Amino acid sequence: MRIRVSACSVCRTDLHVLDGELTGRPLPIIPGHEIVGRIDASTEMPVLALEPLSGSD
Repeated sequence: MRIRVSACSVCRTDLHVLDGELTGRPLPIIPGHEIVGRIDASTEMPVLALEPLSGSD
């Protein structure tokens, strides 16, 4: 599956970790896992579960 990303952002939890406000998380981390996009190509493999999500972490 290929997703055309229209927006990408950093999770607030990641920012707390990077600022040293949350400890106990293994480093390094890769921030920026929040995306919005549309599927623009797919393979013949079936997708088991793909649902729109709303809200924040």
